[in-house]
Amino acid sequence: MVWGEVTDKIKHKGYGLAHIIDKHPELDLKLISDIVDKGKLNNQNNIRYRIEYKNYIIGLSSEYKGNKRTFIITAFERYKG
Repeated sequence: MVWGEVTDKIKHKGYGLAHIIDKHPELDLKLISDIVDKGKLNNQNNIRYRIEYKNYIIGLSSEYKGNKRTFIITAFERYKG
């Protein structure tokens, strides 16, 4: 999985887990592990996938800059409340 990097701390730009943690510091990293372990994998187009668990979604890609490599695109809570 790609750790990634934060390319702009002011605007919270970047990619991978580093970007997600920078943009959402309140995110419980154990929750990401739970979503991956317990969630349902949905294939969107053989490159992009979603893992859904309870009210959470993790977006995945099986390619990174044209190379086969799995990484998290995004992680979010479907409905806040």
